[in-house]
Amino acid sequence: MSVYRPPKFFKQDKIKDFLFELRNLLDNIPRRSKVIFCGDININILNKYDNNVILYENTLAEFGFTKCICDVTRREILKNNLVESCIDHIYIRAPLASIDSAVIRHKIADHYFISAAIQWNRASDVYRAQQIAANQRVLDNRLVRHKLQTTNFDKLLEINCPVQLYNSFTNIFTNIYDECYKLRPVIKNVSNRNNKNWINDNLKRMISERDRLFNVWCNDPKNMIKRLTYTKYRNKCNKAIFKRKVEYDKQSILDCNNNIKKVWDKINNLLGHKRQPLDSIITSNLEGHGSVKEICDKFANNFTNEVNKIKHVCSDKLMIRDNYVKRSDMCMRWQPVSENEVKRVINKLSKNKAPGSDLVRMSDCQNAT
Repeated sequence: MSVYRPPKFFKQDKIKDFLFELRNLLDNIPRRSKVIFCGDININILNKYDNNVILYENTLAEFGFTKCICDVTRREILKNNLVESCIDHIYIRAPLASIDSAVIRHKIADHYFISAAIQWNRASDVYRAQQIAANQRVLDNRLVRHKLQTTNFDKLLEINCPVQLYNSFTNIFTNIYDECYKLRPVIKNVSNRNNKNWINDNLKRMISERDRLFNVWCNDPKNMIKRLTYTKYRNKCNKAIFKRKVEYDKQSILDCNNNIKKVWDKINNLLGHKRQPLDSIITSNLEGHGSVKEICDKFANNFTNEVNKIKHVCSDKLMIRDNYVKRSDMCMRWQPVSENEVKRVINKLSKNKAPGSDLVRMSDCQNAT
């Protein structure tokens, strides 16, 4: 759970209300579940004798949470006085885990970083499943290209029936694909949530200089020149960070090249919106119509029946050009084309087009021509 509690709400410090809501929230969580509770709570737990702090820590301890952060997480100078507080918290409920936590004395904002590492003493079934599926079967494109270039397609020219021609054509590709699979290690899907690619070396230097000026001021808090120097550079640094972030996000959207799906994926990622699983969407909109399997089976059956109703029925599978005029209502005419015309049409198609139900890739069709 990630929580933010504002320090003031309409100029009132409503800690009692927050603790009441926190208890109600924890009551609704199963007691045996593993939970990480973290965030900027704005309750200074360094004030150990404050009644609100005691009540806050006792509430979390009652529900089995372990306090991980006990050091200063924010250090500022207010009215020429150095003020230290611990208002960023991490509490973890995981009885069978080893927990290491730390406060990183480096400020990208006005708070220090806080972190916690959890090591499970017993590997879970999910982790074992991930280990089993560590490899993925993919096509070796170089081998596919070589086999296509050495394959003889002349027998296809002797087939007049379009259905037989299509089946023979797809069988050639299917057999080639079956011989060209290789195992590739699955790259772990690392979340980009903490991967700040937009922070370049220049920003890192500015952040380090800002922290250095802050430490200089802390050593002499009554020196107004040092304070002014730090304040000006801090504002400059914050503006540079914001500008760089905006430029990076703008460029990431432009890199989508007007692909609407990629654009919306990027926007949802920037806004923190998570895509709902398909099962959840089905159950939420079709609640009361049965299980997910029953709903999908009904849809598939209805779809198949409707397609069969409108499907063109033709008893003559072998379409011969000599008699198509007599059966124009049931047969279709295949206009004779040259080899160069077919090749030109295939080469105009996009290589990035996803394969259809036959799994034949357009890039392989172009390599075969």
